Amino acid sequence: MACWFSLSSKQPAAAAGSTAADAVRSGGIDLVVAGLIDLNRASLEELDRLPGIGPVTAQAIVEHRTTHGPFRSVDELVDVKGVGPATLEKIRALITVGN
Repeated sequence: MACWFSLSSKQPAAAAGSTAADAVRSGGIDLVVAGLIDLNRASLEELDRLPGIGPVTAQAIVEHRTTHGPFRSVDELVDVKGVGPATLEKIRALITVGN
């Protein structure tokens, strides 16, 4: 099941079963997250676009990875102030950790 998120409203932009091509055809190319956000490489702006993550929490994520090194698992995100289990579950399908 595909799910695309609007980066400006942080709400689903297309129904399940829609594709990236559908979103592009509908004029939403700049509003589609086509891939996963890598917690170890994402910018403040990219992190801020995740549902439930605002600018303060995005900054805390960047500071955490700078201080503690790269995330080894998405589950480590709950170690960041401002991110609890409910927020993690809301964004789990949208994030990953790279090398």
